[in-house]
Amino acid sequence: MTQELANRVEPPVDKSASKPSKISLLKTKEEMEVGDYLRNYSLEILAIFFWVYTIAKVFVFDIDSWLISSFLPDYGWILSFKLIYILALASFVWLWVGTRNVIIWFLYITFYPLVILLIKLPFYIFKQRSWLLAFATFNAIASFFTNLKYGLIFTTIFLAAFSIAMFSHSTYLLPVAIVILLTLVLVAYVKSFLSALKPTVIFQIYTKFFKGVRKLGHTSFALDAEIRNLPIENLEPKQLEKWNTSLQTSVLFNRFCLFTATKLRDYQRSEWRMIPSIFGLLLLIAFTVISFSAVYFSLYKVNVNLFSFTQEPSLFTFLYFSFNNLILNSTLEIAASMVLSQSVYMLQASLSFLLVVIVATLYISHRAQKSISELDEVISGVEEEAKSMENFIQEEYKIESITVAMERLKEVQSGLVQFIYWLSKGIR
Repeated sequence: MTQELANRVEPPVDKSASKPSKISLLKTKEEMEVGDYLRNYSLEILAIFFWVYTIAKVFVFDIDSWLISSFLPDYGWILSFKLIYILALASFVWLWVGTRNVIIWFLYITFYPLVILLIKLPFYIFKQRSWLLAFATFNAIASFFTNLKYGLIFTTIFLAAFSIAMFSHSTYLLPVAIVILLTLVLVAYVKSFLSALKPTVIFQIYTKFFKGVRKLGHTSFALDAEIRNLPIENLEPKQLEKWNTSLQTSVLFNRFCLFTATKLRDYQRSEWRMIPSIFGLLLLIAFTVISFSAVYFSLYKVNVNLFSFTQEPSLFTFLYFSFNNLILNSTLEIAASMVLSQSVYMLQASLSFLLVVIVATLYISHRAQKSISELDEVISGVEEEAKSMENFIQEEYKIESITVAMERLKEVQSGLVQFIYWLSKGIR
């Protein structure tokens, strides 16, 4: 009987054979991390390559033909199969990352500039832990969105005129594109000067934000009528919880106002406040160079004799010519040779003089000085909101000062008390 039972007993299972070893698990994890890193790295390369290639192809010159003619002059036929190469690359990526991820990749690459602006840049700023950089970036992004309507209309008209200048050979459409591009350049200069003289909309956002929060959050800051005049000792547990929560929200708003005012004052004293003005000036310079290069290119297509050149010019030649004219430098490769092209050349040179002498002095220095006074008003407004909230807390909660209110929250171990004290450390 004993022998029969012994025969029925199953042999011990080797668990090490049925389960992967710890080393193999680590290898699998490392392989997954390497694979994810490789895919993310490839995605970044594809996104950057796509946008650099697109911008160069549309706005600079035919980069495909240039590469082939420069390095593989006997293989020009390769460009005839460009669509096949693109489809092959898309198919490879699809097989590599899968159907679900390929949609994510497509959206990521398509909206890569917005990904950088709205995701990567804020995350980078957060890692730097620099409030000055955060305010400068926020001001630049807010400026972009406050002018979004104007920018969208302006950009649409510019791209339409620029496309005509690049791809059309009509003697009727090209003069229209020239007039539109020159008009847009003049509008850009006029708007730059007017924006330097008008109040800065960006700084007013802070004041409007805190006033709006104060009005919309009044119900969260104020006590219910039934407990407003009751001593704290007579409050029931639920009423006491409501009392502590409302006090916490009010103190948090007060601390956040003072914290923001302190950081705005630091921003005011730093050189970061010059970034929006410098960025606007650089953008205006780039827009001037690109617009006049398109104008020169259109004039060349209308009449070749408007320019004298050593060899047949391309779009990049006119971009080079426009840039040198902006910095008041002559070029040997190409020159304006007739009255019409010379008039446009003189117009750009005049704008260059205006840009250097007036914009660099009036726009930057005046706007910098104006931003100081405007920031003073904004900081005073934010501090006034904080003071009003402190008075409100004293009247509503019958508390002597904001310090006493914070101690009260610390005693009841309020959920945000640590964050409130952290904000208080940054207030001066």
